[in-house]
Amino acid sequence: MAIATTPRGVPYPEPGSGEPNNPPIHLKQQAEWVDENVPKTADLADPETEAGALLAGSFAGKPTIDADDLAILMRDRTVANGVSWTTPHETIARVLGWAVVTDARYGGGADNTGVDDSAAAVQAAHDSLPTSGGTVWFPAGTFKVGTAITVTKPCAIRGTGPRTKIQTTSATANIFTVSAGQVTIGHVAMSATVTRTAGWYVDVLSTASNFRIEHFTTAGAIGGVRTAATSAAIAHGSIRDGTAGTGIAVRVDGGFAVAVEDITTDAAAQTYAGIYVTNVGDLVIKDCQLLHAGTGLLVQPGAGQSVTSLWAESTFFDNCTTGVSLSAAGGAIARSSFLRCWMGSATNWGVLMATSGAGTIDGTDFLGCHIFLNGSGGIAINAAAVSNTRIANCAICDNTGDAGILVNGAVSGLSITDNLIGAGFGLGGNGYGIFFNVTTVNDLIITDNDLTGNTIAAIAGEPTSGTNRLIANNLGDTSRGATAGITVGASPFTYTAGSRYETVYINAGTVSLVKVDGASVFQQTNCAVRLAPGKSVEVTYTVAPGMSRTKD
Repeated sequence: MAIATTPRGVPYPEPGSGEPNNPPIHLKQQAEWVDENVPKTADLADPETEAGALLAGSFAGKPTIDADDLAILMRDRTVANGVSWTTPHETIARVLGWAVVTDARYGGGADNTGVDDSAAAVQAAHDSLPTSGGTVWFPAGTFKVGTAITVTKPCAIRGTGPRTKIQTTSATANIFTVSAGQVTIGHVAMSATVTRTAGWYVDVLSTASNFRIEHFTTAGAIGGVRTAATSAAIAHGSIRDGTAGTGIAVRVDGGFAVAVEDITTDAAAQTYAGIYVTNVGDLVIKDCQLLHAGTGLLVQPGAGQSVTSLWAESTFFDNCTTGVSLSAAGGAIARSSFLRCWMGSATNWGVLMATSGAGTIDGTDFLGCHIFLNGSGGIAINAAAVSNTRIANCAICDNTGDAGILVNGAVSGLSITDNLIGAGFGLGGNGYGIFFNVTTVNDLIITDNDLTGNTIAAIAGEPTSGTNRLIANNLGDTSRGATAGITVGASPFTYTAGSRYETVYINAGTVSLVKVDGASVFQQTNCAVRLAPGKSVEVTYTVAPGMSRTKD
């Protein structure tokens, strides 16, 4: 027999039925259940007592209810003897033994009217927790703090959502400085009453681990959240209106197992960076909107630093000066991946890859990205110390300033395949589709791209040297099918194909031997040979033949 049935006839399962005794229940159904089953008698006139009984399951035959859900469904309800639950969250907090910052025991209690400074009371509430930790709870209201709250114990710091406002009155002090492991901050809105010139709203030190901040907002920060912790998550937040020119929404300076998920950064005037990364073992950026920053994502390891395994997915780097900048300033960037991201509407480049000093960038994937409407161009690779870059299944359109893809250094391991680099997706083409400003590239593949609709050329400045080069099957490439003469030198004469498959024609003259890649294929003139990229034909003659070639 079911424990109870709602007015809609939804049964709650029996103990031992294979379902948990306290299954997840839609709040409306929970409210119906409470209406039917929670006793409303004179001896339970105190809401705190009733809440404790319900949480403990001490109403005979009734299941317990999760504290968070109970707090929500009891909001503004009258449950016993005309007593109104006007502060249900605070009631639940007290029942559970949380440190409620407004409690007078903590330095007289924090002021939630925004008049007096509450830093000392909040710190006292935190310090009252046992060594094993606990929960510090902020009710609704405005809490002003002039000094940093240092978090040295494992704990959850929680508010009621946007109704819990924590405001710093300092231009430089952190709001929270976290040095302990197992800390969660959530359901708060942070802002400043002064123009910020330094400091972070939340600064997570390298001694911390397993940190999480979620369901939060910030406004007016020069620094939003910084972490150097091992295992850190920054999720479900909005970081807005940072300091123009210098503000950084999220900064990652160390650790590994770091995630930034469902974060929106935006500002009326461009900040310095949406996410700034200097040093990390692995970092996931997912489902974010990084808007109106000097650089949406700035990855800039210095000497002795490295950023490895940075994976960005389904994220918009939009309306920035530069969408994504991979700038190895003496350090190393390795194993980066961008999947289904937007790098668009930048003043300069959608993506800029560059190194300085001993910096290196090795292994970068752009897969299924949309790189549109950038002022200078789509992707710029500006250094020789960039290797193993793969651009595949991307759409790179309407980057009119320069090129869809600019290669400005003698890179190695560059693969550009199966992309639309030109007109499409309701947009026009680029200036150049692909432009090389360098003559030597090793391990180059450019195949199966649609390069139609670019206003100047599909491919320009094609490299003339380097090992292992292949350019083939690109729509809109006017070099395909182009036939040109070959100037024949002294016998035996050797001609080497470039980055494409070529057909070489030999006619007239007196030819005794034709070799392809060292193997004899003809002993006469008036023949044709097909060369793979980088392969050679050698012609031995007594009277020079005419020679020409057609590129595939």
